[in-house]
Amino acid sequence: MHGRIIIQGGPGSFNDSALRKWREQESHHQLDVVYAQSAADVLKSVETGACPFGQFAFHNSAAGFYDESLDAVGAYRFVPLTCHSYPVEHALLVHPSRAGREITDVVTHAEVLKHCRLKIANILPNAKIKIGTGAHHDPSAVARDIVRGVMPPSTGTISNPALAEEWGLHIAHAAMHDHASETTFVIVSQATAVVRFAAPVADT
Repeated sequence: MHGRIIIQGGPGSFNDSALRKWREQESHHQLDVVYAQSAADVLKSVETGACPFGQFAFHNSAAGFYDESLDAVGAYRFVPLTCHSYPVEHALLVHPSRAGREITDVVTHAEVLKHCRLKIANILPNAKIKIGTGAHHDPSAVARDIVRGVMPPSTGTISNPALAEEWGLHIAHAAMHDHASETTFVIVSQATAVVRFAAPVADT
């Protein structure tokens, strides 16, 4: 397996970490990674042939199916090649200057609320929790823009702890998830042919 693979999420995202682990285990080192904001972006690129392979998160052992991915799989044609699992742990990530100081806003992905609702209520009772939209749909983009000053330093995000190393953030709380869990990621390729089944013939 070689070529380009487009994945849901940016550098340091759960998709990114999961793909890195899978490539090491399966020795698929000749894959060039392209980042996308959503599962729909991934599957659109695969269907049109812009990227021969794609990966997106599909199901979590504690939180269930990813709504975004369920919506996308019904809208595009693709062939599932394989799936693999990766342990999901969430962390509160903040600007280095805010270490030990209050965070007023948290911008993250909607799926995070399924994983961290209780911890958010206990640890961040006064923070405004916002679902990222547009350019900030992906927590990796939120992390990047916190560091670059595009977003106020009083803003944090909750996501993969790997974002701290990727973008230079501080981990304010290392275990924001309510339960340990694993996410299943699906690797897909372009559907080069459509298989059509004949309708059953009624008995006469």
